[in-house]
Amino acid sequence: MRLLLQPDETAKRRRNKQRGRPRRERGATMLTRDRVMNVLQGIDDPEMPISIIELGIVDDVRIETRTDGDAVHVRLLPTFVGCPALDLLREMVEERLRASGAQAVHVEFVFDPPWSVSRISQAGRERLERFGIAVPQRGGQGGGASTCQAASRPALVPLSRSGGEDAGALYEAQESEPVRCPLCGSEQTTLHSPFGPTRCRSIHYCADCRNAFERMKDV
Repeated sequence: MRLLLQPDETAKRRRNKQRGRPRRERGATMLTRDRVMNVLQGIDDPEMPISIIELGIVDDVRIETRTDGDAVHVRLLPTFVGCPALDLLREMVEERLRASGAQAVHVEFVFDPPWSVSRISQAGRERLERFGIAVPQRGGQGGGASTCQAASRPALVPLSRSGGEDAGALYEAQESEPVRCPLCGSEQTTLHSPFGPTRCRSIHYCADCRNAFERMKDV
């Protein structure tokens, strides 16, 4: 025998079923993970012409549903410890996500897992090469060296050419593969300086096209 519910009982059961779910205020925008990732795709790294998605520094995105609007939590992996652009990057992410409807944005920088050049997408590598920045095929130490160690481990790098030793020879010996010039494709290149415009880049010189270029370090 089927039990027929009165209209008020049906409404009461519906209310009980929905009880405990956060009710979204009128006008609040609903965000999805795909939408958040699209927003992050449009944000370039402050120091390089590459999206932070293509650079591989976005480790995790979590959306928290709240009554007054969604809160977005973003975990980012710095390319190097002590990067001076982190505060600016945080502001850029917060501003863009708030403009896209997020009520609150929480940006967290973490070093586990460590960032590596292996995380750079193929599209990102091509974009950097068009800009004149070479990228190793894989990171140093098997593509998974800790950025904390890479940034803090002491390295013996000659600062002069005295004694017949080229500047940066010890650093150059640590590179995992021949350095190809992003401008002409030649491998007739030498390390000009291990200290580039940022901590994650070095300066190289191509003997064929006679141009200097930057290269992401093997981390």
